[in-house]
Amino acid sequence: MQSTRSRHPNLVKGLLFGSGFLGYITALVMPLFVRSMAHDVGVEVPLVGWLAGAQGVLVGLASLIVGPISDVYGRKRVLLWSLVANAVAAAAFGRAWNAWSLYTFGALNALTFSPLAFCSLAYIADYFEPKERGAAVGVVTASVWAGVIIGTPLTVVMLELPGYGWRSVFGVIGALSALLFIATAFGLDDKRAETQGTQRRTTRGMLGSYAGFARDDRLRGFLSIFVLVRAGVGMYFVYGATYLLTSREFPAQGFIKIYPFGGLLAFGTSMLAGKLTDRIGAKGLVISSSVALIISIFLFLSYPTTPTNIVPAMAAFCALYMVSDAVRTAALQTEAVSKVSDHVRGAFMGLVSFLMYVSYGLGAIAGGFLLSLAPTTGDHARDFAMGYSVIVYTTAGLWVASIILASRYVEHAPQRLAAAVLGAGLPSAQTISERK
Repeated sequence: MQSTRSRHPNLVKGLLFGSGFLGYITALVMPLFVRSMAHDVGVEVPLVGWLAGAQGVLVGLASLIVGPISDVYGRKRVLLWSLVANAVAAAAFGRAWNAWSLYTFGALNALTFSPLAFCSLAYIADYFEPKERGAAVGVVTASVWAGVIIGTPLTVVMLELPGYGWRSVFGVIGALSALLFIATAFGLDDKRAETQGTQRRTTRGMLGSYAGFARDDRLRGFLSIFVLVRAGVGMYFVYGATYLLTSREFPAQGFIKIYPFGGLLAFGTSMLAGKLTDRIGAKGLVISSSVALIISIFLFLSYPTTPTNIVPAMAAFCALYMVSDAVRTAALQTEAVSKVSDHVRGAFMGLVSFLMYVSYGLGAIAGGFLLSLAPTTGDHARDFAMGYSVIVYTTAGLWVASIILASRYVEHAPQRLAAAVLGAGLPSAQTISERK
C-alpha cells in the first residue's frame, strides 16, 4: 500500500490522538466509579468490580476479531463504526437503571471502544513512512497520559459536584465520540488494503493470520515482551496501591496530586520517545527504560518513608516510573506497527492489544491473590510488607526477562526494521501480496 499525503500530518496525528484518548479513558476512570455505580444502581460493589475486569477481557477479545476486519475494510471505517457505536453505548451506559442494563451497556461500551487505540496505531503505519512513525506513535501513546492528566482529576471533581457523577462522565464521553466521528469522517483518508478474493473475509483467513504469527520465531519472541511487561505492571499496581495506603500510610487524596504531575511528565516524554525511536531505533530505548523501571521499584522498596515525606517520595517515584513507562511503551508500539506487512497489520495490532489486556489481567489476578493472603492490620502488617517485597522481585524478574527478549527481537534501527518487514515469514501475508 502506498502512503499518499492528502491530509496534513498534524491533523492526522490529532485525530488519532483523539481516538486513542477515547480508547483509554474508560479503562482509566472505571475503577473510580465502582462504589458510586453500585450505590446508584443498587448492586453489590464486588459485582461492579467484576464488570470493570470483564471489560478488559472483552476489549482483548474484540481486538482479535476487529483487527483482521480492519485489514479488509480499512482502518478509517472501523474507527468510524467504533466512534458512532461508542457514542451510543457510552450514553446508554450512563443511563443504566438496574443491574441488567449496567452489565449489558457496560459490555457494549467495552466492545465499542476496543478498536480505537490499536486501529489508530495501525493507521499510523498506513499513512506515515517508517522514519516518521515513531513521532506519530508517540502522539497516540501520549493520549493515555492525557487521560491521567485530565480524565482522572476531572472525574473525581465531577463525582463530588452536586448534580453530577459517573453518569455525567459517560455522557461527556459519548458526546466526544460523536464529535470525533464527524471530524474523522472528513479528516482521515481511507487507507484500505485492497485485497483480491475473499480469503481475508472468512474466519479461516483471519485465523490464518494468527497461525502465521505463531509460526514465526521473531514475532513470538517480540509478542512475549508485551506479555511479560504487562503482567508485571498488573501485578505491581494491584498490590502496590493497597500497600501504599496501609503500610506506607499514603493518603488516598495524594493520588489526585501526584498522578497529574507524573502524567504531565510522561505525556511530553512519550512524544519525545517516539521521535527518538525514529532516529536511533527502539532497542536501546526499550532496554534502558526497563532498567529504569526496575531501579524505581527497588528504590521505593528500600527507601524509608514517614507520614511527612511519603507524598514527595511518591511524587519522585511516580515521575521516574511514568516517564520510564512512557518511553518503553512508545518504543515498543513503534516497533510493533512496522513489524508486519500492511495486509495483516490490523490483525497483528489486535493481537498485541489482546495480549496486553489479558497479561495485565492475569498479573492483576496474581497480585490480588497475594493481597488476599496478606493481613493489613495489627501486628501482622510486616507480613503485608513482605508480600510487597515478593511482588517487587517477581515484577523485576518478569521485566528482566523482557529485556533479554528485547535484546534479541527488537531492532536497532528503523531502517533495518523496515527492510525486514514480514513477508516470507507469514504465508497469509505473502499469499495476499502475490495476489495483488
